[in-house]
Amino acid sequence: MDPTVDSDGDGNFTNDMDGDGIWDTTAIVVGLHHNPSVTGDWEDFSAILNHFQDIIDNRPAEYRSTDMTVTGLTKVLEDVSDAIYEDLLMILPWSVLFTILVITALHRSAKVVVITGTPILMALAITFGSSVVLDITLTPMIVATFPILIGLGVDYALHMVNRIEEVRRKEIDKANDENQRRRKRGQPPEPVPELWDLDFYKSCVMEMTRSTGVAVFLSAMTTIVGFSVLIAPMIVPISPIRSVGITLVIGISSTLLLSIVLVPTLAWLLKFNKRSNPSVWKNIGQAPVRGFLLILILSASVTLYGVANMDELDKPITGSSEAPDGIESLNSLAEYSRQFSSGQTSLFIYDASQRPNVNNTDNIRDLPVLDSLNEVELAVDGVDETSTTSIITFLKAVPAAITLTDGVTVGEGSLWDLLHDPCWESESLIDPSCPGWSLVPMSERDALKKDMVNVAVDTLSAEVQSMLLNEGGTKAIVYVAQPYMNLNVAGELRDEIDDILGAGPSLLNTRTSLLTGGLPVSLDINDGIHDTQSTTTLLTLFVLTVLLMIVFRSPRLGIYTMIPVAVVILWQPLLMRSGDVNVNIFTAMIGTIVFGIGVDDSIHVMHRIREEGESPHGLASAIEETGQTIFETTITTISGIGAGFLAAFPGLENFFMLMCLLIVFAFLTSAFLLPAIITAEHVTRAKINKHPSWIDFGEDIAIGQGTVMKTMDAVLES
Repeated sequence: MDPTVDSDGDGNFTNDMDGDGIWDTTAIVVGLHHNPSVTGDWEDFSAILNHFQDIIDNRPAEYRSTDMTVTGLTKVLEDVSDAIYEDLLMILPWSVLFTILVITALHRSAKVVVITGTPILMALAITFGSSVVLDITLTPMIVATFPILIGLGVDYALHMVNRIEEVRRKEIDKANDENQRRRKRGQPPEPVPELWDLDFYKSCVMEMTRSTGVAVFLSAMTTIVGFSVLIAPMIVPISPIRSVGITLVIGISSTLLLSIVLVPTLAWLLKFNKRSNPSVWKNIGQAPVRGFLLILILSASVTLYGVANMDELDKPITGSSEAPDGIESLNSLAEYSRQFSSGQTSLFIYDASQRPNVNNTDNIRDLPVLDSLNEVELAVDGVDETSTTSIITFLKAVPAAITLTDGVTVGEGSLWDLLHDPCWESESLIDPSCPGWSLVPMSERDALKKDMVNVAVDTLSAEVQSMLLNEGGTKAIVYVAQPYMNLNVAGELRDEIDDILGAGPSLLNTRTSLLTGGLPVSLDINDGIHDTQSTTTLLTLFVLTVLLMIVFRSPRLGIYTMIPVAVVILWQPLLMRSGDVNVNIFTAMIGTIVFGIGVDDSIHVMHRIREEGESPHGLASAIEETGQTIFETTITTISGIGAGFLAAFPGLENFFMLMCLLIVFAFLTSAFLLPAIITAEHVTRAKINKHPSWIDFGEDIAIGQGTVMKTMDAVLES
């Protein structure tokens, strides 16, 4: 027996396939209360599903020749969530290991692992603990944020420790240069600061605090503000995403505070001395100034192409293709969908509570109401790939006949057919099409039909009745079954059904609700995720831009700082063009997360540009020093997030892949596009004002506008 083969070729996979007169495939449909704990026996869905599995596993031996699998949307969601959670727990140690290896390779020292890792581990502990104290459910989405926190923690620590080393190196070089000049003058040399002199180290830490420390604080605050957008219920209706926002805000806040306190202390205790930047960064620093036009053209071209493909972000959330492989309940659900043309169940309510009760029976059992309900069902059944089940289904399934006297029986077929036999209206004793009906008095016929309906309904078990009718007998539930399908197609069918239900029944004082249940909820979640992605991205862009305008006390610099990050977001649709990449509850957060990480890079570059001055040499120096650190933090962040490629869940792979690529793009736009934009502005002003070429590095001396030049003391040597 192969349950996937239609042996008799009638299109129904569930009939007798081996000719023994017995159907070979069936489904047992179980109705569950939305809160299983009301039973007093089961705490949650997981417990009751385990009970079902125990029953199957412990059935008598003579019944074990058949295959039985617990499946359905509830079971599949439980299994998929468990598989994702296990994936993420597996990823975390690999994320830490990859980060350690990359940091050690970049700095050629294991000390930096302790310096950067200690605040991160403590911050993760605080974040985990806070989630317990605040009773935040540890969902897969929350666990997915920990590689992000690792990346941000490394970012803060490396920026601070690198700046401390840079300040120390420059101060020592400055003292050596000064002593060389003094020797040429015949003057005694001044003491050169010792590398590990405590007072000297404290002064370097204070200098770092006044410069990079401010940038780290600003970047953390803007990141926190950006992620705060995810917390507001009126902005983000999806609870798991709000939980992610709370977790990230707690994690980033604790990471910042611990990094500020511990990084300088650990660097001193471990006597960490960073090697100088590779000389190649000097040429890299000049690249965005000399090649600003090419950078702007390339960036604008890619951005316009991304804008033209913005509809890629409207891809529907896919189903089983985005789930881990090997989940038995999911495979069984797909088989059920294929064989029974069902598996995706929705429902609507037929409400007759407002109809006057004139027939002395429950409103929903009144035959005119049942006829109206059947009319609506037939219209819904006419929609492609759609079938319905209600109290009408049971009335049509009950065989019925009326035995008047010995040998005289009227009616043939189902109870529903009997109730609608035209002979109920016949009064003729000699009507050949209605033999024997004259024995049923006309005055008793309506009461007889009412009794037949009541007997049929009352015969159903209390559980079945509760799934079909409300306790008051004024409303009926109609189940709408469809096979699993692409949400674009399913959405069109849902709209078609809602048009039918929106028009309402033809019977006065009755109405129908719109479609609800599994499919409509999936479609609404799909819309909610897309809306959340757009809303949070735009709102984060606006909030951070205003905040940076205030921080830099300049609308111009605030806008310039946000342009590289906004450009990266507009490049995201190009990555979504891949057939394996879709919008899901993970990728919906990417816009805000990339803003949070990318704005750090832009703030550090812009803050350093303000320190060095908006001159060719100042821009090149800012990229040479800060760009090196941003490169290191980008590589380490990607190494931590890159552990996500070990996941078996395609949705997580998409999430981490997009994150890695967009973080790389954020580094490129911050280190190259931002200085290119500033260069373009000054070059344009110089041309308008007919000044000499603004791009002039001279002999390591910036020649440009006097307002952005740093004053230098002239030294005359004999």
